[in-house]
Formats: sequence, C-alpha cells, structure tokens
Amino acid sequence: MIPGSPEWHARINRMLVEESKLPKRWFYISFAGPKFLGAVFVEAQGPATVTRRTHELGINPGGEALTIELTEENALPPPEMRNRLLSKAELEAWTPIERVET
Repeated sequence: MIPGSPEWHARINRMLVEESKLPKRWFYISFAGPKFLGAVFVEAQGPATVTRRTHELGINPGGEALTIELTEENALPPPEMRNRLLSKAELEAWTPIERVET
C-alpha cells in the first residue's frame, strides 16, 4: 500500500474510527529521515490518532514515525516535555529511569 493512495487513506480513516472508541493514553512518537528529526510525548487514543494529534499541534516534522505507548513501566515526562517537538539533546538530558551507579 502506497502512502497517500486512496487505499492508504481509507485504511487510516478506518483506524481513526476504531481508535476513537478507545480511551486516551500517552504515547512517545519519534520522527526520522536520514537523521533524527525529533520526538513528542502526546496523549491520544492509538497510533493513527497520535499522528493526527501531532499534525493538529503543528509539531510533526515528517519522516518515518515510530510510536510507542507509555505503560506503567514507562514514566511520563514532566509537563514541559509534553505536546511539543523535542530535540535529541532534550531527550538525552531526561531519563525516566533512575540510574544506579555500579
């Protein structure tokens, strides 16, 4: 299926309808082309609504997207890191896991 084709749009529309029935959760989505383009922590109902939400917020830089749902095992970032495009340096400066020196 070719992105942007009528079949692709139909599939995305079906996904959006199905996801609209789900509760909102937090997701991490990173964007890359030949290099890292940025990442976002955003609240949505699923992978399709995550992408739509980044477009609504004007923080989708394009490229390929990797979406990961945040679970209880993942820590939610502080409010100032949510709903905005983050650089690699910002992500590397923050870690949700307490590091233990050995």
